[in-house]
Amino acid sequence: MANSRQRRKLRRLLLRLGHSPAVINSSKPTQLPDSSSTKAISPRLVDRAFLSRIPKAWKLAISLFGIPGLYIGLVSVMPIVTIDPQNLLHQEQPFSFPIRVSNAGYVGINSVEFECLIDDVEIGHNKITNNLAHEPVDFQIGDLARGGYAMSGCAMPDLIQGDTTFKRGHITITLTLRPDFSPFKMHRTFYLTGLPDDRSHAHWMLTSR
Repeated sequence: MANSRQRRKLRRLLLRLGHSPAVINSSKPTQLPDSSSTKAISPRLVDRAFLSRIPKAWKLAISLFGIPGLYIGLVSVMPIVTIDPQNLLHQEQPFSFPIRVSNAGYVGINSVEFECLIDDVEIGHNKITNNLAHEPVDFQIGDLARGGYAMSGCAMPDLIQGDTTFKRGHITITLTLRPDFSPFKMHRTFYLTGLPDDRSHAHWMLTSR
């Protein structure tokens, strides 16, 4: 009886102190959970939790300005060079047209080289292919700043004698250039096709091939 009263008193005392009597009475040691049995937190869950904390206004701003900003950044460092065939200087000479080479990009281009190959031409009874009529035109343009331009051309004076009825022609133009802040050279290829107008004068235009 005395032992049971003492035990009850001890339990009441432990309860007042905020302890559980089961801890005292339990003979088995308390086991902590094994760390190997716990599941690792997935990085995706962490990313989702981080993204969920970003305000919607910031998410909208990133989607609206992030991709266009990346595109604008890439375009701004890419060289953009164009060519534009001008009108004939002499109507009876189908290759007497100057060619304007322009830097339409946001960065300067250096060491520009202009190479012209007359691949195919038919004037009167003369038909010549593979640039056999003349040496390729190789002109050193030099440097072109943003918005700058230079004039060049593809002349073939040997075919203006005799029958000068122009029927067709094809020219391949290759530009070699080096953009600012780059040690490497780049190449741009353009194609010009010439056809006669209603007065049998050559009219040159840019084509895809």
